[in-house]
Amino acid sequence: MQSVRFVRNNPAEGAIYTDPNTRESYVLQNGYVHNVNVYRKPGQAPVIEVRHTLFPHVRLELESDARALRHFGVDHPGLHKSNPSEYWKKNIQKAIKAHRDRSEYALGDIYSDKEDHDLSGLELSGANMRGANLTFAKLNDANLSDANLSRTSLRLANLTNANLTGANLNDAYISDADLSRANLTGATLQYANLFQADLSNANLTRSDLTKADLTEANLTGADLTGAILTNATLTGAIMPDGTKHR
Repeated sequence: MQSVRFVRNNPAEGAIYTDPNTRESYVLQNGYVHNVNVYRKPGQAPVIEVRHTLFPHVRLELESDARALRHFGVDHPGLHKSNPSEYWKKNIQKAIKAHRDRSEYALGDIYSDKEDHDLSGLELSGANMRGANLTFAKLNDANLSDANLSRTSLRLANLTNANLTGANLNDAYISDADLSRANLTGATLQYANLFQADLSNANLTRSDLTKADLTEANLTGADLTGAILTNATLTGAIMPDGTKHR
């Protein structure tokens, strides 16, 4: 991780900053900088609802996040780049892989449940992301071979062309995700929820789908050579030959 620090000695505790361009609101509380929703009623103190925390776990999800950190006097190498969110994306794989030896890693420390998780094309082979929330994540073209994604939420994620060779996806929640053309050779997906997932033209050779839920999944053109489908649910799934399983 890059060093992050306050460059002003006494930033205003409790002060609310509203970005003039996006109208996003931010607050400094107990040494943390938060992106917040602010609800105001006449004669009452504002009610603050935290959306995501920017500091000390620097997370740049919006263009205004960098401006807010500068406003509160936070210094970080990425804030001096022309595109700080892109700078952080390039460093996120280091943050994830630094936790490969931990039994569990909450990716929410870096990304929250939003539609702009852009991890596309990253090198994440062997990464430990067990139990992470990757809902809506963009993981297209990412290398996740041998990664631990067990119990991970990948609902509505984009995994097109992703390399998931040998990955552990046991008990993962992958409903409505796009895994078209993904390589899942030798991956384990026991008890995985793949409801309405798009697995068209995916390589599922020697994958283990024991007791996986593939209800209404699209398997058109998928390669299931040697795949284990013991007690898997295939109700309404479109099979590799285009027929609908009943």
